[in-house]
Amino acid sequence: MLHGPHAGTLGSSSCHASVIVVSYNSARTIGKCIESVLSTLGPDDEVIVVDNASNDGTRLVLKGISDSRLQVLQQESNLGYSKAANIGLLASKGEILVTLNPDAYVNAGWLDALTSRLDGDVAAVGPMSDNVGGDQFVGHLLGERHPDRSELPQILAEEFAGKTQDTLFLVGICVAVKRD
Repeated sequence: MLHGPHAGTLGSSSCHASVIVVSYNSARTIGKCIESVLSTLGPDDEVIVVDNASNDGTRLVLKGISDSRLQVLQQESNLGYSKAANIGLLASKGEILVTLNPDAYVNAGWLDALTSRLDGDVAAVGPMSDNVGGDQFVGHLLGERHPDRSELPQILAEEFAGKTQDTLFLVGICVAVKRD
């Protein structure tokens, strides 16, 4: 049996979504990541950052973000991704749980698009991206087209709304699951 702050049982939910971000020396990207998430969430949703003892200014960036939906769980040492993610998940209160890398940025509608696929026998979902390998690489959908990164959200929303890509492997840049 596992013991410690990284192991346990999830309590009940009290909000729609919890986004958990594990950071380690992410000062260059964490601010834009968290701001992009907060701008798309509802007033009762939450963002939990588990910082693995960053020493590059990540703590200062996070302290500069003033939003009651943001909770920072500062660790005294680098626990690694899995233990830190578990700490964030155990602290969460969302019906929907999302893990998101600190260098990922989201756009309006991202959470609804992901969670709309969490039904039936689907246990976990992840997004298409221009910066990922495997089945989630957006280039598989676009073929020979190479649009500017700023155009991707609109193209995906217009041309691929409601469509899914089955895969046996989700890249961990962003993964959503139901709490239950």
